[in-house]
Amino acid sequence: MAVLSLLQRIYCVKAWVEKTMERIIPETLAKSCASGTLLCQLVNKVRPNSIAVFHQNSTSVTQCVHNVNAFNNIARHFFGFTDDDCLLPMAIFNGSDVQKLLASLTKFAESSKTQGLTPTGIEVPTEYPIFTEEETAEARRILCLPQDASRMVPECPTSPMPPLPPPAVNHRPVHHPVFPTDMDGEHSVIAPPPAQEAVSSACAPAEKRVAGPDECLIPLVGKIIKKADVVPAVLWSATIVLLAILNAVH
Repeated sequence: MAVLSLLQRIYCVKAWVEKTMERIIPETLAKSCASGTLLCQLVNKVRPNSIAVFHQNSTSVTQCVHNVNAFNNIARHFFGFTDDDCLLPMAIFNGSDVQKLLASLTKFAESSKTQGLTPTGIEVPTEYPIFTEEETAEARRILCLPQDASRMVPECPTSPMPPLPPPAVNHRPVHHPVFPTDMDGEHSVIAPPPAQEAVSSACAPAEKRVAGPDECLIPLVGKIIKKADVVPAVLWSATIVLLAILNAVH
């Protein structure tokens, strides 16, 4: 619908320009206004001798800028144009702002009709002609649309998306040394060593203990008494002395 609406609008504006100029414009509206010559001729046709000097069939950028600025000056003074309504010379020369050109010519036509300079303004016909492929392509270019309408919607990929790889798990394998084979033809696995604490406790040397004097003398006295068949008075005396020494020590 946007393309058709733009084509109809271009047709109406171009039809008014041709009717006012009393001649057929063979090129598109954007190309015919690119040099700015047609714009100056249109002003002089509606309001004679408004632009005294302008470049005929100009092809350079400098001449185009001069012609478009001359059109803007007359449009400001006599047709109520503001700065927003004026044309940009480089956009007209490149044909990059056709919609601004349509808006400016539409206001110029309505102002001319209001002042009685032209009998009619831009009219909407009862029936539009069949637009050519070139005109349709130009309208799509102006609207920044792709030339092929089927490319406006991206195609979905036919091949399925590849599956995502499984998340990586950082497992650290435990490797036990393996002998080639044992006597039965089977592999023998060496068991892991015991815990360090158990090994250290089992292999720790026994703590040395020093015996007291009573533990050394009492067994000695007992052995002497057992070997003697008759206990003389000397032995009893010695025993008493030893016991006294033990009591003194403790």
